Amino acid sequence: MNKFWFEPRTIVAYAVSLLALAEIVDLTIVGVAVPHIMGSLSANLTEVSTTITSYIVAAAVCIPLTGLFVRKFGMKNVVLVSTLLFGISSVLCGIATSVTEMIIFRIIQGIGGAFLPSIAQSYISQNFTQEEQPKIMTVYSLCVVMGPIIGPIFGGVLAEQLTWRWCFYVNVPLCAAGFALVYFFMPKQKTDNVKIDVTSFLFMALGIGFLEYFIDEGNTNNWFDSFSMIVIFLIAIILIGFFIWRSILG
Repeated sequence: MNKFWFEPRTIVAYAVSLLALAEIVDLTIVGVAVPHIMGSLSANLTEVSTTITSYIVAAAVCIPLTGLFVRKFGMKNVVLVSTLLFGISSVLCGIATSVTEMIIFRIIQGIGGAFLPSIAQSYISQNFTQEEQPKIMTVYSLCVVMGPIIGPIFGGVLAEQLTWRWCFYVNVPLCAAGFALVYFFMPKQKTDNVKIDVTSFLFMALGIGFLEYFIDEGNTNNWFDSFSMIVIFLIAIILIGFFIWRSILG
């Protein structure tokens, strides 16, 4: 049998692909459980929908920081911390007793999961030759393609047969397996003394957050027919503009 599939670097590729799958599945698995969550937490549709939006916004804010964090802290450390954060917040979402708790835990979950898909692609491109990449990318691509498909199906089955809380608990074994494989098989990498511009980060984070909220909630609020949506859009443009301006100035 080809030893390629059992090399430490390939095992790590399996792990990061598995973690990317967990993050992608989590984008869709909760949607089908919304009616169950509404009944359990005594919440309306708007409140429960916010738990989905909060996850997407948090992830959107953090994704652009992936490269910077990997350079400063090392890929292994970023993966381990992200996985731990994603797994723990999944448990907290599962035991949440109110919509407020759920939103807070979903934000943390979005932050933890944001880095995983990008790191998976980066790891594969850095550790496999061009001849090897098509083989291992097949595994990663399968996870990416299957995630949005199995998420709603799996979520519906769990919500109906068990409880909606298992839509979050199901992440725990995936995170545990991925964490263990990365911890034991991924070598530590050199880090760079990269300076983080906190002000620019805040401009970017808030700008992307407002823009993502505008995109997610715009249709519900009639887009530019709503004064609040116009204000949110303008704030997003101004904040992103400040970020670009500071970046140009260096």
